[in-house]
Amino acid sequence: MFTAAVGFVLSAFTVNLYVAVCGFILVAVGVFCAMSAFWPLPSARLRGTAAAAGIAVVNSVGNLGGFVGPYIIGYVRDTRLGFAGGLCVTGLFLAIGAALVVVAKRQESARATYRPGA
Repeated sequence: MFTAAVGFVLSAFTVNLYVAVCGFILVAVGVFCAMSAFWPLPSARLRGTAAAAGIAVVNSVGNLGGFVGPYIIGYVRDTRLGFAGGLCVTGLFLAIGAALVVVAKRQESARATYRPGA
């Protein structure tokens, strides 16, 4: 996800077509690689009906993002930041999501190594 965020920012601030295309290639690689690592997380952390509910929540938030995202990009574009601002905002949300996954993984690792009474 960090790779995709870098690709969005790279595409936003370049005037060279080839660099912009390389940035969007980074976006595609980052997003498609993140999907394969992201979808197993609810099943790995939750069991039974909680796993089904977790997957449903992830799917609902994704659908909400698909609805709200174009409005945010349009709003940012209209505030004189242009499409470059919209690409940066999208990259920012990707970076926030990646940071949340890293923090959750560190907390899980800390919980796994903690042994009360040892």
